[in-house]
Amino acid sequence: MIHVHAEVGKSIRSAMVNNMDEFKFNELTKEFITAYRQFLLCAYMHKDVTSEIYHRNKPTWDMIIRSLDLNSTLSLAKIFEKYKDIGRPFDDEKLNDTRKRILNFRDELIAHFDVDTLRNIDVFLKENRIYGTDGLLIIEALKNRFLGFQKSYKFRTDVENLFRQTTNETVSDFNKWFSGFSQNGEGHA
Repeated sequence: MIHVHAEVGKSIRSAMVNNMDEFKFNELTKEFITAYRQFLLCAYMHKDVTSEIYHRNKPTWDMIIRSLDLNSTLSLAKIFEKYKDIGRPFDDEKLNDTRKRILNFRDELIAHFDVDTLRNIDVFLKENRIYGTDGLLIIEALKNRFLGFQKSYKFRTDVENLFRQTTNETVSDFNKWFSGFSQNGEGHA
């Protein structure tokens, strides 16, 4: 708990230096929620890669997963790079390692965005993607930073509610979309 309070304190001092206003905070929150939604959709789609529905629609399914994977990671990298107050390094070594991997992912992708990388994009993603526990921990850490800014500056944006609403809508939307692929009309279990 002390660690979280130290992070919030740093966020507050950083916001004062970087002049965070409500408009900037709202725009940044939208970017973060979009990255989170892409991350969550990608995770849900990965869960179903063993299904018959996946195998019947593999090329389309893989393209969507690849796109979500790329976009969510690049969006997080943008937040880390562009918004120094929210995106600064973490005190926690594991979180900071994940942050560095996300930034390296972006740098490597851009530096090697050539024909060979494009031909082998699945290999590149498999070797460099951020998912599972690491992804969830970095999302949660960023969410806590956003909550710290919201509370400290009394911004009207309700980060916790947006996060919960995005989770519910993403799961619901995915289940509706997934059920469209099934022959018997039943959706994702």
